[in-house]
Amino acid sequence: MLIGSTYAWFTDTATTAVNTIQAGTLDVALEMSTDNGTTWEDAEGKTLQFLVDGQLPAKGTQILWEPGCTYNLPLLRVVNKGKLSLKYEIVITGIDGDAELNKAIEWTIPAEKTGNLAAGATSADIAISGHMKETAGNEYQGLRIDGIAITVYATQYTGESDSNGNTYDENAPIVYPEGVTADSFAKATTVKYSKTWGGFSIGVATSEEDLAAHPAVLAYVKDGEMVYAADLRVAMADGATTIYCKEKAVILTVGSHVDVTKDLTIYANGAEFYTETTKLAGGDLAIGFNAAPEKAETTINIYNAKNLVVWGNPTEREDVWNVNFYDCVNEGSNFLMYRGNEDKVGKVNLTMTNCRATGYIDSTVHTTADGSITIKNCLFISNCAPINIAHKQSGTMTVTVENSTFSACGKVNPADDYFAPARFVNNSATGTLNVTLKNNVFEGTIGTNGDILLGDYRKGKASNPFTATIVTDETVMVKSSIGPAHSYNGGTVEVVPQSVVDDAIKNAASGANIKLASNGTYTIPAITNKQLTISGGKNTVIDMTKSDIIDAQNTGLDITFDGVTVQFANDDYKGIKHSKKVVYQNCTLLGKQFLYAEEVEFINCKFVQDVVDYNIWTYGAGKVLFKDCEFDCQGKSVLIYNEGTLTAQTVEFQNCKFNASAPANGKAAIEVDCRFTSYEVIIDQATADNVNGFATGSKSGSTVWNVKDGSKTTTVTVAGAKVFEQ
Repeated sequence: MLIGSTYAWFTDTATTAVNTIQAGTLDVALEMSTDNGTTWEDAEGKTLQFLVDGQLPAKGTQILWEPGCTYNLPLLRVVNKGKLSLKYEIVITGIDGDAELNKAIEWTIPAEKTGNLAAGATSADIAISGHMKETAGNEYQGLRIDGIAITVYATQYTGESDSNGNTYDENAPIVYPEGVTADSFAKATTVKYSKTWGGFSIGVATSEEDLAAHPAVLAYVKDGEMVYAADLRVAMADGATTIYCKEKAVILTVGSHVDVTKDLTIYANGAEFYTETTKLAGGDLAIGFNAAPEKAETTINIYNAKNLVVWGNPTEREDVWNVNFYDCVNEGSNFLMYRGNEDKVGKVNLTMTNCRATGYIDSTVHTTADGSITIKNCLFISNCAPINIAHKQSGTMTVTVENSTFSACGKVNPADDYFAPARFVNNSATGTLNVTLKNNVFEGTIGTNGDILLGDYRKGKASNPFTATIVTDETVMVKSSIGPAHSYNGGTVEVVPQSVVDDAIKNAASGANIKLASNGTYTIPAITNKQLTISGGKNTVIDMTKSDIIDAQNTGLDITFDGVTVQFANDDYKGIKHSKKVVYQNCTLLGKQFLYAEEVEFINCKFVQDVVDYNIWTYGAGKVLFKDCEFDCQGKSVLIYNEGTLTAQTVEFQNCKFNASAPANGKAAIEVDCRFTSYEVIIDQATADNVNGFATGSKSGSTVWNVKDGSKTTTVTVAGAKVFEQ
């Protein structure tokens, strides 16, 4: 038997922005009833309990699950408490639980979890129950199902408009041509249909038997007469340019791709499209695929359709496709796929307004072409890659995503990790990608690429720079380099991929300044016989734990790091070896590094060490200067030491500060071991006055310096006076 009492309960609402011309507001609520609908209470934030004998059990009651038992959750309902009509979707997750246990429990969940509510209206009651199969055995004891989550998503319904419209607070209109009503389709006595697969042979149904086999679901005007059709392909083959669908009909496209060759408008009226009698994958309109369009620019308008997809690829023709989806819903299928190689020239301009996409296993909107993408007030739920723009052509692609919600989107797939709610890549070395994301909501994102993935960081993949502007009231997670996704509060993100940095360093002339993106993580390759500056912002991270410059033969290198954060591991003997000069200015240095250059300077830098280890070993450098630097550590900061490969070293500290979070026994801020190498250590008064939290040196009795061991010639000078000499 299975014992349990409560399941985790979570509710939330994700609403797109309301038309600002209208004064109304969206306000959706989820309510629960524990007395079979007699009374209702707010369910948000509550813990859902199974009912015992139709009532809530006392606190702490153990509910006994055993074969044959059935338990019900409280009734639920959605309430529109706002002033505007809305459309909603209820998403129930967490009933996956333990895979083994779910083999024993049969869940009853309402099939219809979407609907429209006028202002003040209430949905039908929603009942959820679990039944343990009579055949369940003892192997299910001790297993759990935790975390049933119910989320209500609400968006403004199309009926809301500004003063130019007259359907305020009504449902999206059903659009028929003059003289056609819902009854006209059933009364049609002549219906055209695709007689053979492919739709190029037109049949005409007139007999009662044929009309039953090919019922009218589409209407269009031809030569001034109303024509009825049984499938989409026959209507388009017959020259239809404006098609009216029977309300909520199920419509066969006939064939996997229906070619569009002229302007087309489809008033779907909630109709669902599919390609086969099994109703798999939805139906699609093909653009630029098999047939050339009649003119250079073609417009497709689709209203209130379900599972109708536009699919195609750019060609050598300079086609321009304007594709517009309004109030459409796709479940388990994508909206747009228009992709090809970089040598193609076709363009696509897509708009999606008040649309919803759920449960697609790949890219919901995907293109490689020039053009524009505008997505507003849309909802994406459980899609692996809702928006995937990989620009390849030599022109410009401009993308705007606004007031949209992405819930439980993304995917964990280390083998080919490009999944994220919103992904943008500039694959074109000559083309331009402009991205604006404004007031979007991301929740429950899956995977490691964050909410917004900017650039391609898969092994062996390369991409090119672009900028993305993010406007957000809430922090979002952005991945814009090889580093992990980081929190971002809005602004302009410069995307400079690693491959671009590698090429820039490789091809740079001596004296060049390589500027990195202000929010990126980068590695540095091995460099020889050049003088270079690598610059960026405080959120630019140089990852030395993975950089080839570490341990490489960097002969003749003179390099300056300016304004960046440099991350070292805490491994021994890791540093920029065999180099001429290394300078860090205005940098933050994390972890521990070893110095090897003939000359090293640190100007206005901050060292941070979060373990009990040194900030730095001066080790193999010939001359080292620390000026205006601050050292934060856990009791050990600078070690001046070499095993004898170096004859002598000079280390100077000017106006530095040392802060230890805790003392390390016998360790001063600056430790010297002169068993094998001779040293000259120079410390000014400002530095000596700013040493805090350190222990006194084991030999010196000073918290500032300590010559802990060795007999090689060494001097320590503090504020102009020699305090140690041997």
